[in-house]
Amino acid sequence: MDLKAHIAEFDRGRVRRRDGVYVNSAEIAPGEIATGTSGVVSMRNLGLNGRMANQLLQWAFLNFYAWRHDLWIEAPAFPAGRLVGAATAPAFDDLPSIAYGPFEDAAALALWEQATPFANIDFDGYFQELPACWAPHRELFRKLLRFGAEPAADAWRAAIPGKLIAVHVRRGDLADPVHAGIPQFAPVPVDWFVDWVAGEMAKTPDAQLYIASDSRAEILPAFARWNPLPVATFAADDRIGDLLALSRADALGFGNSSYGRLAGLLAADDQRQAVADFNAQALVPCDTWNDRPFWAHFGPVAAKDEPATRLKSRPWRKRLKAWFKRRGI
Repeated sequence: MDLKAHIAEFDRGRVRRRDGVYVNSAEIAPGEIATGTSGVVSMRNLGLNGRMANQLLQWAFLNFYAWRHDLWIEAPAFPAGRLVGAATAPAFDDLPSIAYGPFEDAAALALWEQATPFANIDFDGYFQELPACWAPHRELFRKLLRFGAEPAADAWRAAIPGKLIAVHVRRGDLADPVHAGIPQFAPVPVDWFVDWVAGEMAKTPDAQLYIASDSRAEILPAFARWNPLPVATFAADDRIGDLLALSRADALGFGNSSYGRLAGLLAADDQRQAVADFNAQALVPCDTWNDRPFWAHFGPVAAKDEPATRLKSRPWRKRLKAWFKRRGI
């Protein structure tokens, strides 16, 4: 395996199929991609760092890192994984770990710039930032995180005439005392969303409005003049219904939430997007695929550093050697 050539193929938007042929990643399903042969990558804490959107972005990180660097994946079953049919395998306990805390995603981007990528490693963190090399793989990302309710979401959208404007307003968990004093958890003023919606409605007066929020009853009156659509009920899980409804909008506004951002990543490439920005004191245009570091819109984030400085060794070598032997490697 010429790893340098393999990485170059990935960065051009191509992945290796099981028969060894490199193909455009938009033309292949995740399950058709060849299993890596250069080592293993795991995420023992998958499912423990954040809620649904956080977990799904971590799952995407793990897969994309493995695909790009010719690795195979081991990870435990995790709550959000069942929503997208994630194929997991038990994580190897004693791999050395490299850890990142919340909002250190800009620092984690350095992982994608190493001359010699990590292998036989466990990642621990949130990994919310998308490196530039993911951009050619948008369709593959959407296939990886595909929900069973997608056809119902398409039918729901088709029944709505004209344009659809949507906003996601996070409220519920921001009031948790554990988040006090952390700028990324400051509530975005609802007026910012109202002003943005008013601007969008001025462009398309006949557009419909969809509101997604964990405190919908609290914020809905601020948007009453536009008679928002009722909550989408096409999915048994409200989290999925709102997420897919947001992703079907022609224009999406969201704040300091991985949930709203994930909706933007799953949306069609022509969706207009805007994110709350605490410096601008308003929602500003963005492109979720190229907006990095995302959390800098809401407060300071950690600078990039050398990933090796975070490496935590474990007494793993003997067990790893035995583990490879059991698998005939």
